[in-house]
Formats: sequence, structure tokens, C-alpha cells
Amino acid sequence: MVNVMKMWVRGWILGVAVILSVALPASAQSLVKDINTLTSGPRPHDLVSTGTQAFFTSGGGLWVVDEAGIHMRRVFKDWPGNLRGFAPDQWAGAALNGKLLFRLQGSATGFSQSPYFEDLWVSDGTPDGTFSLTDVKSRYRIGHSIALGNHVYFLKHLADGYRNSVSELWITNGTKVGTELLASFRASDEGIVESLHEFDGALWFVTKRYGESRYPVQYDLVQFDTVSHESTTTGFTSSTYMDITGISESKLFLFVGEDDGGLELWAMDKDSRDPQRVHAFPDDTYVSTYATWGIATTSSHFLFKSSNSRHFSDLYASDGTPEGTHLLTNKMGGWSTWNPGRKSGVVGNRALFQAPDSTHSERIWTTDGTVEGTEILTWPESGDPFDVTDGFTVFRDEVFFAAWQRATGWELWATDGTPGGTRLAADFRPGPESGSVDPVVATNSGVLGTALDLSGNPRLWYSSGIPGKERTVPYVTDYARNNSSHPQRFRRFGNTVYFTAGTEETGRDLWKTDGTPSDTDLLFPPVPDGLSSNATAIGSIRDHLFIATDDSLYSLSLESGRITNLSLPGRGPFHPSRLRQNRMYFNDSSPYGLLFALDEHGNPELWTSDGTVDGTRKVSAFGTPSTRNPDFSPYHDYLDRVMGTVDGRHVVLKYAPEGRFVYSIDPLTGSMEMLLDPSLTFGSAHMVQGHNTHLLHYYRSPSNHFFTTDGTTSGTKKVELTGGPGLPESIQEVHQHQNGLLFTATTSDTGRELWYSDGTPEGTRILRDICPGACGSVPQAFVSVGEHTFFKVYSEGDDHVWVTDGTTEGTVPVITERTPEGERDVEVLRMFPTDSGVLVMMRMGVRNNQIWYTDESKGSGRLLSDGFDDGYEFSGDVQHGAVLGHQFIFAAEHPIYGDELFKLDLPGRATSVATESTVPTGIGIEPGYPNPFSKQLTVSFDLPTAMEIRIEVFDMLGRRVWTEEATRLPAGRHTTVLQLGPELASGVYHIRVRADSHVRTIRAVKAD
Repeated sequence: MVNVMKMWVRGWILGVAVILSVALPASAQSLVKDINTLTSGPRPHDLVSTGTQAFFTSGGGLWVVDEAGIHMRRVFKDWPGNLRGFAPDQWAGAALNGKLLFRLQGSATGFSQSPYFEDLWVSDGTPDGTFSLTDVKSRYRIGHSIALGNHVYFLKHLADGYRNSVSELWITNGTKVGTELLASFRASDEGIVESLHEFDGALWFVTKRYGESRYPVQYDLVQFDTVSHESTTTGFTSSTYMDITGISESKLFLFVGEDDGGLELWAMDKDSRDPQRVHAFPDDTYVSTYATWGIATTSSHFLFKSSNSRHFSDLYASDGTPEGTHLLTNKMGGWSTWNPGRKSGVVGNRALFQAPDSTHSERIWTTDGTVEGTEILTWPESGDPFDVTDGFTVFRDEVFFAAWQRATGWELWATDGTPGGTRLAADFRPGPESGSVDPVVATNSGVLGTALDLSGNPRLWYSSGIPGKERTVPYVTDYARNNSSHPQRFRRFGNTVYFTAGTEETGRDLWKTDGTPSDTDLLFPPVPDGLSSNATAIGSIRDHLFIATDDSLYSLSLESGRITNLSLPGRGPFHPSRLRQNRMYFNDSSPYGLLFALDEHGNPELWTSDGTVDGTRKVSAFGTPSTRNPDFSPYHDYLDRVMGTVDGRHVVLKYAPEGRFVYSIDPLTGSMEMLLDPSLTFGSAHMVQGHNTHLLHYYRSPSNHFFTTDGTTSGTKKVELTGGPGLPESIQEVHQHQNGLLFTATTSDTGRELWYSDGTPEGTRILRDICPGACGSVPQAFVSVGEHTFFKVYSEGDDHVWVTDGTTEGTVPVITERTPEGERDVEVLRMFPTDSGVLVMMRMGVRNNQIWYTDESKGSGRLLSDGFDDGYEFSGDVQHGAVLGHQFIFAAEHPIYGDELFKLDLPGRATSVATESTVPTGIGIEPGYPNPFSKQLTVSFDLPTAMEIRIEVFDMLGRRVWTEEATRLPAGRHTTVLQLGPELASGVYHIRVRADSHVRTIRAVKAD
């Protein structure tokens, strides 16, 4: 049923896409196989409502849903920095005319002190309406915000060690022009500001002034005029503590520290503007602000709690006068049982909050400010009290909260603040099973929140507050990262591409494909002793493929197709724990592979294998004493990276608590030899070969060194390739190129550019200053094909692809696509080698995914695929893929179906890509004509290769109303006339052309 529903949804989505855009871009990629057939929606985090819509984050992206929970979509944006900055405490929490203001954390290159920043953004739920409002400044953080009228006031802080040194007050109307700095407050002069409050039409805050110590020396109450934008210090000060804790309709409440260290409650009337002391806590009261909290403020009174005992505390209410301040109950838990982060909700003149009772059990309390109206909230049907809740949300005349009851589990409740007015608002999973999992947010028409469906999966729900009427938000453009198959670690071996993928039934395991759905499947699932789930690494030598899992190491013979477990006791590595790609070393020129493993006791070892049981043996154990700590446990002495083989000796990077050290290992005796001075600990290192010499590149900022080595300590010599006259100051990336080295290096004159070296200072030179002057083009992502190396650079706001043969004249651009000024950047995602060039995954802007081919000729780049036409896009941060003959096998993700397996049919041999002109490069379909039609509709389409074609017609309800028999057609352009006579009623129809596994759809209107 899941598969049938998924196919229907996919067809419906395609229909919607066609309605929006009849002329779809041609592309030759197609879905090979939907490995994980489950669908799932986004997992909402940090729900925030603006009234007319709600925003949340999921999968590192921003989402928006309308106020009635009918439509949900992702806001596609090129985010700077790290979207995981959307943590719960990173929301600014300010709504502005239906828009959301939020904080975004990121990494800004170029700052000398701190690479991190926080920036204030605004979003109206569209990509174009989502942008930054403030200028990025290193070490600045976005602070508290408050909405007043059509503006939002917010704080920016300059962090200086353990505290803020500068607070800036800003204002915004949601536009960049309307965002400006109003005032700046320095810790040593005016005092920093931590929170903003609105009282009687003005902005109020407390400044904390610092002297030489790390603690504030003076607190001042300040009023800020929202018209003149001027600050006025009221003269109300304290040398020990001050904080605004609540605001009613007529009073502003503050906690103020006494000179002797005690704490008092003060209130300021909006008419007199003269603060008055309301209540002084007894001397035996625990006077930390973490023991005395303001709980909530209603329209008439302020609720606060004081504690003079670890076990018991008192709840007070105050109307802002001494005589109107009184005890409500002394039956609450003491200061050791309270969490200052608890939230409250206010409806009318009644407040609800969470607090422990006298037995220290968490309860939900309700009060109207009187002793008689203060009680623990219970459910009338059971009489049981409510336990913990994650928060309160006010919607109309009720407070909504998620809480647990024995009969209902954890569900959504609503109350007017009285036990008799408490009801079950939504039962997401009927019965005692819990459904509600997170707090809800209120819109103008209902509440939205995350809850579990009947299968236990978190979904976004909408409720109008009427039980039985709750419903899930339709997943029109969902994001299913959690239930997608995530194809990864593609490796071509023979005529097959092997990769890892996951399903709910099998977990992550090894799959294979030849590019057809029929031969895309698990690799021999019924093998003896079972192929363990969670394949973590794949490697190959001449005739064997190696598969590492969490528990075993397997080999697959290319000749026999037999799979063998190499890690059974007595036969090989017992347990290749931590076996990831960098702890396996394979080279097609070598008859064996190297790998790191653990024995049955957990001791680390180095093994070698030719893919057979007899050819798998231990080389060395790492149980050697630490160079600096002889008592160091050998269990923690493990391999960080296998770097290669030099003259028969294995070179590895070994980790110890003191750092990383380079060793060579004699495969005959297992003896280990440290190649470099033990005082030189490695931040990172790798080995390359150039000019018949093996070189070790050492990097630990800010030092860079090269060493030549023959695998022995005496034969390992330092080569100075940096810092000398005419030599680069630092080296970032190194790549082997024929008999030399290509690397990215930096000088003050040229910036970070491309260099070449034969391993000697005399043979080290810059190849091209691609970005003239000191700007730097940052060459990276090197891919070698034959005698040429391709790489990407950044210049003039876009990524470009260049190639080099190791000479200045032969270092030329091959793809130089540009986005128009003011639009999104061109981003080169990854390059894949072919026989005579590279395939390049590129992103033009936010969602325009393209695949290009280029050879070594200048300007030879050719566009093969101009994006997806069915909602897919390139997958995540890492683009996985492999070239297999005339096919490119890769992973792409869909908002509903998640990461799945795709292929792109390459038009002929790679060398003919640039000249192919008579055969279409992708499947394309033109709008039918005439449109509207009465009896006949003419449809034209292009085929890049011979394919089996089937044409179907569907009505708006998704019912197939016309079809013709499938037929095989050659490559080229084809035109067919559909006879859609009087048997079809007038209306809108979707015409679907199926070409093998590809689908193209157009819309046409029948008008009799």
C-alpha cells in the first residue's frame, strides 16, 4: 500500500509541477531505483509562529507552513555558514507583519580573530523574501528582540572572553534600508544591555556597568524614547543586582539587590514613573536570583516565588503595592527542586505554570492571584494531576499544553485555567499511547505542533482545538532525509557500480547496479554467515572488492563472483572496528590492500590482504609503548591513516594521546620505525609521489613541511619548499601530478594560487596567478585524468573549472559559467573522471542543478543536463557518484522520496560529448497543440537514445482515461497525434509520456 500511495503522490506532484510550468527543461537523468520505498515528512524543530504562518527548521533548512496547516514548503536558500545554527536558543523570536526575524550562525572567512558570527535574517516564507538584515561582524552575536508596532528592536553583542563588552541597539522594519543602529553601550561606560521591555509606549532596559572585575559594579534603569531615539537614565541604580522581571497593564516590576546582599521587589507605576519598594525578603531567604523568580505577570498582578529552604518555598502575588502583596501558598518545592527555565501561560487574569509540589513531584499549577484560586491542575474525568509539560501556548481564550495522563498518554490539552475548564484538545494516538511530543505554536486560526502518527513517526499536525478534528499537514514538498536510502561510497568494479544504501528492513548494506532497475539490488543477501549491516567502507585491488562493515571484512572476487568473510576467528582480522575509508589503503598497481583492525581482545593491528583467506595476514600490532608515557595503554594506540607503501615498507599515521606520528612498518618482521622526530606531532599528513621520490606533506598550522622518504628513519629528509626567496609562505593542498606535485600555496603578493614542484626548492614555482594580485583563486578538488589534472577555482564571485598539464601555458580554464550580477553564485560541487575528461556537478543559484562534461581543451565545457524536472536535486553536502561506461550513476534527493539512485546516460564516448549535435542530449517534451483541443492533440518529444515509449492520459482526479500500447522508438524527434474524441468530457488532462523509466508530463485542456 505504501508503494501504491507513493506512486500516486509522485504522479500528483508531477502534475502540479506541470501546471506551474508547462515547458520543462530537458534532461537525460532518470531514477534507477527507489531503494527505500517509505515516505516521510520533515522533522520540525524550533516552531515559531507569526500568526499568519509558522516557520521551523528541518534537515538543515528553513520551512514555512500557512496558518491553517494546509500548505507546507521549504524555503530554498543559499545559506552562508552553518544552518545548524538554528538551535532553539538561536531564534530571535520576533514576528513582524507575518514575517519572521531569526538568528543565523555561520562561518565568515577572512576574520583574523574569530571565524564565527551571528546575523539577523528576515523571511516572508519565500526565497526572495529571505535575506540578511545586518552587516556581518566577527565575534558579534544577536541578542534579545522585541516587537513594537511595525518595528522590531533588537540587540547585537560583541563578545569579549567570558562576557559581552559592547551592546548595540538596532531597529528594523524588515527591510535592509529600514535596519539601522540606534545606540551603542560599552560595558565600562554606559553598561551593556541584555534584555528589552516595552512599558507604556517606551522601551525599558537595565544596563550593567563593569569595572576592573569580572562582575558588574552598577546597574541602571534606562528608558529609551522610540520617537527621538534617545536614552534617559532614570537615576534608579543598584550596586548589587537589578533586573526587570514583569510588566502588567499599569506596573513595571523589578528585582533589586540590597546593599547588604538581600533582594527586594520594586514596582514602578506608569503615571508616576517613580519606583517604590514593594516587598523585602526575610533575612533567611535564599537570595540568589536562581531561588527567587518572577513566574508570570497577568493584567493585574505579578507572581513570584521565594525560598528559604532547600525543600519548601512560597508563592506570592503582587499588584505593585506593599499592601497588595500577599502569600498564595507555601506548599511548593524548595530552591533545590526548581528549574529557572520553566515557562508559563497567561489567559485573562489567570496564570498557569509548572512547579514542584511539597513532595517535589512536578505539577501544573493555576492561580488567579487569590489564595482560593491557587491550586494544582487536575483532569475532571480522572481527578489526576498533570505532570510535566514542555510549554504553554495561548490560543484565543485557552492555554494549550502537552502533558501526560494514564488514559491518554502524552497528548495535547487545553484549559481556561480551571480544573472544570480543562479538556483534551487533540488525541493524536487514541488510547494510552503517546502522540504529542513537542509544544505547539498558535496561528490566527489554530495550533501547529509535532506529534506522532499511528506508526510512531513524528509529523507536523494542525488542530483547531476541537478533539477529533486534528489532521496532518499535507506533505506537498516534504523533506525525507530520515527515511531515504542515502546512496553513498560509489565505487566502480568491473562492469558494476557498488555503493552502500539503507532501508528500514535491512539497515545500511552493500548494493550493486549496472544502471538498470532489474539489476539494482542488495549484494547476495542470502550469503552464509550473513553480510552484516552498516557497510562503512569499500575498496578494490586488481580482482577483488573489499567491503568493511561494523563487524566483518568481506571480499568479492571479480572472477568468480564469490563473497568471502575474511574476518572469522583464525582467518583474518577478527573485528575491523572503526574501519573507515582512510583506514584502508588500496591501489590497483598493488596486489594487496592494507587495513586497520582489532583482534578479539580489542588490540589494534595492521593487516594485509589480497582478497583471499590464505592471503590475509597480520603485519603488525600497535601495542608499542608510548614515546612519552611508557604506561600508556596499547588499546588507545591506533591507526589514524594508512598512507601507502615505500620500497616494500608500509607507511602509516598513528595516533597517540600526545599527537599523531608517522611510522613505517616492515611487513616481514612487523617492526615499526618512527620516520620523523617525535617532537614533531602531526595535525595532518599524507604521502604523495613525485620525481621518483615519496614525499610526506606535514601540516600543523602555521607550519608546512615536505619530507622525502625511502621508508626508513635515516632516509627521511626535510625539504624546504616554503618561506624561502621566491617560495610560498604556506601550503594547503597537495596532489600528485605525473612526476611532480601540484599544490595550493599562499604568498602575500599572489594570494592562494596554484603551484608546481618536483620536490626541490629549485623546481618549485607558481603555475598561474588565476586571480591577479593578492586576492587568491583557492585551487582545490584536484582530479587527474591521464597527463592532465582538473581543479576548481573561485574568481569574481563564481566557481570555475581549470585544467593543467604542469606547465604555465597548459594551465587554462575549461568551464567559466557565470551568474548575472546580483544573482546566486555558480558552485562547483564535485568532479568525476572519465576516460578523457571529467563530469562536473554544478549548482547555478539555489536549485538549478547541472551536469557538465569537459576535456583538457580550453573552454571545452559542454552542458549535459540542465536540472531535474521532477523535484530532485543534488544530494546533501557530499555528492556521491561513479562513471560506468556511458552512464553516470549518482545520488540525488527529493523533498518527498529522500536520497535515491539516479543515472545520466552519456551521449556516446566521452570524447564525442562536445561534438554530439544530431541526437538530443536529454528527453524533452513540447506543449501539445492545439491547446485547448477538441478531438485531436499533437505531442512532440525528443529521445537521446532508442527507448520504449508509452503515452497515457489522466484526468484531474488521477484516473487514467486513455492509453496506447508501448512501442520502441529510435533516438531523435518524434511526433504523435492522440485521438481524444467525444468519450472524454471537457476539462483539464495530464498527458504523460513514459520513456523507459523516464517520465515527462504536460497539461492540456479539452474544450468541446
